[in-house]
Amino acid sequence: MSKKISIFTSSVFVMFISLFALPVLAFKDKIDPITPGITSVPQFLKNVLDIAIQIGIPISAFFMIWAGFLFLTAQGDPTRLTTAKRAFVWAVVGTAVIFCAWLLAMAIQNTIWQEIGGNQVP
Repeated sequence: MSKKISIFTSSVFVMFISLFALPVLAFKDKIDPITPGITSVPQFLKNVLDIAIQIGIPISAFFMIWAGFLFLTAQGDPTRLTTAKRAFVWAVVGTAVIFCAWLLAMAIQNTIWQEIGGNQVP
């Protein structure tokens, strides 16, 4: 039984990764940190942060789905339910950390741009 579950989870993981890799491969414009369009450090940091968000959100979604799978396979077993609850809580905490980091970085960036009298980074 556990071999079937491990094969199932492995195949779901491979399909999940494949589905999230397709949009990355379909980008028209390559994300290159050394392009002439990036003329300042804040623009470079914004691009890096955008890439981190694009990677972090699918990963957090995967872990929430994984926690749901653990809930479904727990079948009332208290130890497995505890494991599933812990996985879900940490998935939510990770998502919150990603969003809070993004909000903090955008707030700092906008404050600095306003203080120096420049426009916001596009």
